[in-house]
Amino acid sequence: MKRLGFKVILCIVTVFLLLNCAEDTSNDVAVVTADAQRINHRLKEIRGTIERLKIKAIDVLHHVEKYQDGLYDSKRYAFFKDTVFYTPENDGFCEVWASGIVPVDEVLFSKIKALENLCTDMDRIYHENNIFSAVYLNTKSSVVVAFPYASTNTYLKPELDTRQAWVTYWAADADHNPDRKTLWVGPYLDALGYGYMVSIITPVYRGDRMEAAIGFDITCESLRDLFLADTRRNLMLINEKGYLTAANAGCSKLIGIEGPGSHDYLEKASENRPAPEKFNLHINSNRIIRELAAKVAATTAPFDLVLGGRPYKVIHAGIEDAGWYLVELKGS
Repeated sequence: MKRLGFKVILCIVTVFLLLNCAEDTSNDVAVVTADAQRINHRLKEIRGTIERLKIKAIDVLHHVEKYQDGLYDSKRYAFFKDTVFYTPENDGFCEVWASGIVPVDEVLFSKIKALENLCTDMDRIYHENNIFSAVYLNTKSSVVVAFPYASTNTYLKPELDTRQAWVTYWAADADHNPDRKTLWVGPYLDALGYGYMVSIITPVYRGDRMEAAIGFDITCESLRDLFLADTRRNLMLINEKGYLTAANAGCSKLIGIEGPGSHDYLEKASENRPAPEKFNLHINSNRIIRELAAKVAATTAPFDLVLGGRPYKVIHAGIEDAGWYLVELKGS
């Protein structure tokens, strides 16, 4: 009889613990889901901003003759090595850099002057959002109009074809983006010295011809600081291909991968380079990390993993606007 009573008590305690554990997990899922929704809301706001700038860019590029007087004194421009046409000094306005792969003749100069009309919008967007490292438009003629000033000529080579060299252009083109969508790209290594980056980009068409791509760049460190700032939690962002996009210090230590951040540039990069495979969790040398990436992509339910000999609950939620996942590794 005593044994039976003990078993009953044990069953009651077990059920209680299981219910309590399930409630804790449910609460954790709710927290991560709410965090993912907040991130998604912010990214949708950014999408709306770039699409509004796109409307003005379409108008400018469709009516160059209307806007060709520009906003600034043309003395702000100069030629470098008789090829590159650029703004050699920071005058507080947007920067223009034309690689010279298409010579800057009278027609192209008129287009550059017309594009000055986007500069006040770029300035406003940059300062209102406080997250972008750059706001810019890159044309099919390899003319870059950007804010803020970044000494672009220091980093880029004359006659660079930015249509091929920058993922922020070619990923938006008709071959890679036939539906002409606004989309997120990265992480990748930035050409202008900012380190690892993600960008939202959108193509600008005139009829059936792509004239330009607009991009807003965000460093991976800024993503970490903005969205993964709670150091009491182990948090990371993974993109749809399994690349680590950002991670806070606790999470980086657990998975053994420092999140993408700054980079030492030993030479001019000019091109945007894909993030190295060390950031791709699907092909990580650690079987447990590969399993983590596969399960995050395959299921919405929390699951258990052992990292460093300690059990963790993996809780994740999708971020629809960018196709990313917010992941928390919670110690059991």
